[in-house]
Amino acid sequence: EEGAGALRITPAEGGTITALGGTLQLGVTAEDGDGNALSNPGVSWSSSDETVATVSSSGRVTAHAVGSALISVAAVCCGGDQVTVTVSQAIQEIELSPAQVSIELGESIAFSARALDGNGQPLQSVDFVWTTSDSTVASIDESGSAQGLAVGDVTVTVSVGGLEAVGDLQVREPNPGYDPASQWPNEPTGFRELAHTNWDSWPPARPWGTYPIGPAPFGAENRLTQDPTAPSGGASVLEGFYPAGMPNGYSPGVPGITFSQILPELYVAMWYKVDADFINHPFQLKSHFVWAGVDGSHFWIDWFHRFEENGHPAGSQHYAPSRMRIRLQGLGWNDLGNVEWLIEQNVQDSLVEFPRGEWVLLEMHMRAHTNTAQPDGFLRLWQDGVLIVEVNNWYVPGGGFRRFYHEGVYGGAHFPVPQDQSWYVAETYISTP
Repeated sequence: EEGAGALRITPAEGGTITALGGTLQLGVTAEDGDGNALSNPGVSWSSSDETVATVSSSGRVTAHAVGSALISVAAVCCGGDQVTVTVSQAIQEIELSPAQVSIELGESIAFSARALDGNGQPLQSVDFVWTTSDSTVASIDESGSAQGLAVGDVTVTVSVGGLEAVGDLQVREPNPGYDPASQWPNEPTGFRELAHTNWDSWPPARPWGTYPIGPAPFGAENRLTQDPTAPSGGASVLEGFYPAGMPNGYSPGVPGITFSQILPELYVAMWYKVDADFINHPFQLKSHFVWAGVDGSHFWIDWFHRFEENGHPAGSQHYAPSRMRIRLQGLGWNDLGNVEWLIEQNVQDSLVEFPRGEWVLLEMHMRAHTNTAQPDGFLRLWQDGVLIVEVNNWYVPGGGFRRFYHEGVYGGAHFPVPQDQSWYVAETYISTP
């Protein structure tokens, strides 16, 4: 008789799916009116709320939203059945953002967190618990807003349901008052001009000078040239010329300045560009550097840029994008805690575009340490007003800075200069407190 018999879903209690996108396989048993098992009863499946869960023709339930749905099965031979499937989200992981950040004393930063289920789907309306490892250095409220109260480093912890995530928060001394509307937007307020040249005479007027005196090796040279596109200081600009075939490791010369005393704090700004078809050394071009130290203890702060990361393939014409970075060298392995080269600490996550054939404003503000027991010096580099490198808590041998040069060494190993090419500086400005 049509409709007789019994149809049952297994498991009879239905089930729970604990992650969005998760699945639950349901089965079915069928009997005729005499209690005999039916092997292919020809069933159809349906869900009472497909926004919560859907069910396939084979009985596989897929979760889409938190809630409950009645999953039904029916067959002409033997009636139907239904069970409740509940969708929930069990927290398997917590994501914290930002994972590492530095703020000024008195500044606030908003941390955020996401609780994720087993499929990486976020949960809604989670009550997180926020703490810091030292509430005297930084406080944090129930919404994840942290405030710097004292200079130092803390761990930020967010937790829920027995799980936690941690991040690092540094509280640093406030930056000096920068004026973004000025010609040199990141020059600290109250600094006085120490040296300034528009590069309109050669050799440069004192206190600027150049080393070596006379021509550089292999036909390379520093010279003045006219560029009506120069954004500041007039059309006369300093050119660093590299002839094709010049071996690596040389520069056109070293124009710069030696200060009359060791300076504990320094601001340097310049307008800089390279030729539109400039082919960089595969390792780097050391564009400018500051020489620091006294009494035999010294190091160099190098400003580098790269246009290509992986070798120098024959026939290559263009490398991009470029990365500006800071590197320290000239120290023994023990002078910086077993770090001879300070690993680049770009604040940008990705490579910073350094356009060729265009003038770029480069600025650097650096301060030597004032406390040898706990070094508190810093160094910051801006490209067109955007902070791209920041190094904190550093130690400067000799307690300050002695010289500044435009050096422009082409690489450091292998690969001669592939073509005639140049870099240019339109104006150089240096100030100090």
